[in-house]
Amino acid sequence: MNIEKKLRKDYFEKLMNGEQISDTKVADFEVSVGDTIVYKEWDSDTKDFTGREVEKEITDIITTPRPRTWTEESIDQNGFSTLYFK
Repeated sequence: MNIEKKLRKDYFEKLMNGEQISDTKVADFEVSVGDTIVYKEWDSDTKDFTGREVEKEITDIITTPRPRTWTEESIDQNGFSTLYFK
């Protein structure tokens, strides 16, 4: 399955050059090992996509409850997932 997510420009660059090998998202979507995540570069200044995309294969998923960086409502409903890819 392909999953599309937006990713800020600074994180997108790290992903492209291999510095970033995982990503943590609110677990409000279905994902399985072997799925492909398609990151679309997001420019938070222009509030628009840049047109660049990168695909990564999910190799591992860790889902746990209650990180403090998202709204409590979203966390309570979904938890969060850390996705590892190659």
